[in-house]
Amino acid sequence: MKPDDSRPRIALFPASFDPITNGHLDLIRRWRSSFDRVVVAVARNPQKGPLYPAQVRLAMAREEGVKTTQSVADQV
Repeated sequence: MKPDDSRPRIALFPASFDPITNGHLDLIRRWRSSFDRVVVAVARNPQKGPLYPAQVRLAMAREEGVKTTQSVADQV
């Protein structure tokens, strides 16, 4: 957080992450240095035929991309 601003800076990264890629992970890593928290939102898109079910994509995102306390993965 900035010393002059008490509000945390939060980034929201919504995507299907089907599957999570090195490009996704690179963005998450970069944003961690610019934001206080990065929320990785694993989205369901019924118009896309997902390769993996939403729960599996969420588990992959948590395992691969969300390894610090300043990031969180959840399903939307």
